Amino acid sequence: MDIVIIERKTFDLLLESVKALTRKVDFLMEKSKDRSLAKWMDSEDVCKALNLSKRSLQSLRDKDLLPCTQIGRKFYYKPADVEDFILHGAGTIEGDCV
Repeated sequence: MDIVIIERKTFDLLLESVKALTRKVDFLMEKSKDRSLAKWMDSEDVCKALNLSKRSLQSLRDKDLLPCTQIGRKFYYKPADVEDFILHGAGTIEGDCV
């Protein structure tokens, strides 16, 4: 094991930097709580909520009628966006999507 000797001033600066980084991480974690994917709906959840087929849901995505986020090959939807679509956008669906 190596022993590294540094000046007290350097150690204090390093310690303060670590504390500042910890505060930033805590802030970002708190800020991102609403963005947690656990609170988002996947395509299956949305299909059930809107009584749609997967193809109809894809059509809504393609027409930008229902906002979504894609991670890899999977799509996620904010529950608020789905609710907004139910309240305001459901009249824009055509065909078997009704």
